[in-house]
Amino acid sequence: MSKHSITPNIRITIKWRLRDIPVRYGPYISDLMSAHQEQVEALIDEEVDRRKANLVFYAFELFPGNESRGARNSIKQVKGLTPRQGNGYDFAGSFVNEDGALPEGTLLLITGRDGSWRNSSYLAALVSIKRDAAFKIDSDYQAFSGTGAQLLATSEDEIDTQAMIDAYPSLGVFAGKSLAPIAYCYMQLRAKS
Repeated sequence: MSKHSITPNIRITIKWRLRDIPVRYGPYISDLMSAHQEQVEALIDEEVDRRKANLVFYAFELFPGNESRGARNSIKQVKGLTPRQGNGYDFAGSFVNEDGALPEGTLLLITGRDGSWRNSSYLAALVSIKRDAAFKIDSDYQAFSGTGAQLLATSEDEIDTQAMIDAYPSLGVFAGKSLAPIAYCYMQLRAKS
């Protein structure tokens, strides 16, 4: 049996994951579904190799604070921003582990919260996966460090709130909130790309 067997379910998966293959290979394979199994296997192998070459291994060490008092942290792969509440839920994406491999340029939101509702501390950072990079943040109660990522913004950065709102009116919900510098940095990065 071959490495990549073709069944109706697999065909849908292959077409979904490699939807750019017919466009990239244009005249060579006009229809991925009618291609010979060897051609499909070669295309899959080529795409897997291309994606592996683009991956960067990262590892983070997160100290959110006193875990016995409910300290917690999270790492979210940021795929979008929909300003509604001015908090971390406005950042769309999925949660990832403290170590792994992601494509270079992937944006991650790292957050840590410590303390009670009355007396809490919060630290957040926006990092970009980058080969041969490292970062370290020390706050009063939290500390984040990592390799394979470059620090772009933290919740402790100072920004001109009025300039942020003038440039991006939708970020008004972040005014006065700790994630404002991160949201502003994200929008500036998105505008450049």
